[in-house]
Amino acid sequence: MVRYQPEHKQETRRRLVDSAVTTLRRDGVANAGLKEIMQSLGMTVGGFYRHFPSKSALVQAAVEEGLNQSLERMQEASTDDPAASIVRFAKRYLSQAHRESLADGCVLAALASDIARAESEVKQACQAGLHEVRGQMLEHLPDDADVAEKLWGLIALEMGGLLLSRMVDDDATADEILGSCRQSVAALLQANDDAAAAPKRRVAKRAKSENAS
Repeated sequence: MVRYQPEHKQETRRRLVDSAVTTLRRDGVANAGLKEIMQSLGMTVGGFYRHFPSKSALVQAAVEEGLNQSLERMQEASTDDPAASIVRFAKRYLSQAHRESLADGCVLAALASDIARAESEVKQACQAGLHEVRGQMLEHLPDDADVAEKLWGLIALEMGGLLLSRMVDDDATADEILGSCRQSVAALLQANDDAAAAPKRRVAKRAKSENAS
């Protein structure tokens, strides 16, 4: 019997998760068979159980990996202007290219209905990833309770917009949906900027008035 080093098993598991992320995003959980995933790696279904106890455990690992990829894309969109970073990411996320890239896009948008029906462990992985996404967005925004409260709405707006655009048949309608959501993201962030700047404007106006008198 061939004995593999622990590093080999870890590498095989990583390749298995990478293959699963792509297949699950493209086909959905119900249509993604273990046989297809394993064959893409030149392995048999029997070898699967050396790495995962069940398909659900693989889905959990794939969701976690897909979320890590999304977080990396958010980092790539970062700029010196905090709000501009979020708008820049939204432009990429709410785009025709992303709409058409099921296999390589956001894992949560691709598997939303599957995750909603999944076991608790899969939902926990999704929840942890969403909190990481929200935390990363908070780093780019003012430390304000009102802003933090609106972030869930911002995340839902982006993900829901992408999902809705994939539910229609023609590109024109999808473009309208994506464009409307991009504008809403920018408007929400602009409203927060205006609210944050209002006290400073009032102080400056008061000081100007006192100096004039």
